Amino acid sequence: MATFTSTPAFRFFQNENAANNLPERSSFLSGISNDDDGSVLEQGFGLPWTVNPLVTWMDYNCWIECYLDSGMALHKPLPQSEDPIDILSSQIVSPIDQKAQVNKNGVQLVSSGKFADIVQRMASSTYRFCLLGNGLRIGYQIPIPGLLTVAGVEAIFERSGACYNRVVGNLSGIPLFFAAWELWYVVTMPPKQAQEPAPNFSAAIRAAQDLPENIQVPYSTADYNSVLSTGNIGLLGKQGR
Repeated sequence: MATFTSTPAFRFFQNENAANNLPERSSFLSGISNDDDGSVLEQGFGLPWTVNPLVTWMDYNCWIECYLDSGMALHKPLPQSEDPIDILSSQIVSPIDQKAQVNKNGVQLVSSGKFADIVQRMASSTYRFCLLGNGLRIGYQIPIPGLLTVAGVEAIFERSGACYNRVVGNLSGIPLFFAAWELWYVVTMPPKQAQEPAPNFSAAIRAAQDLPENIQVPYSTADYNSVLSTGNIGLLGKQGR
């Protein structure tokens, strides 16, 4: 008859005192000291908040609004008869009146007059452009942008609204700046081309960006337990997931 001897099971996790040949049941814990000298372990260690000013933009919005005065004038001849007065109200009643609940009219645009005005060109077209925007940036003030050309012609500064930078936050001693601007321009020549929208610094992209042929779909890294497949390659590729 064969005899078998059994060995004690190996303990994967061992008591640290026992591993250091110390009594397992003791108030003293190996590797741990209750001595507190008052020092702060994190003191003296710092994290760089930025290494590149290009990545300090939190938000950036800049756009150009276009305004056009066609130069046409609307002349009003003197009335030759007494026309009723036109109003935009569809009825003069209380909103809780029964008639108001069944009235399907909104703004009254049907005129009761019988007139014909005269339109005449009095001047050339006047184009105005307004550069508007705002931004949010850490550590650095936001440069107020401006226009040199617009729609292919020289942009001539006319006037401005409020333009400012102000501190709106504090990140461990680093100021957070908010800026806004409103700048008006005119042109002395007719626009020659379409106007490209302003770039977005926080998104790091321009309107004239070359469009890619395709966009990479999201994917995960391979499982660290995966091995190269020796059989047929499935839908998941050469590595298992």
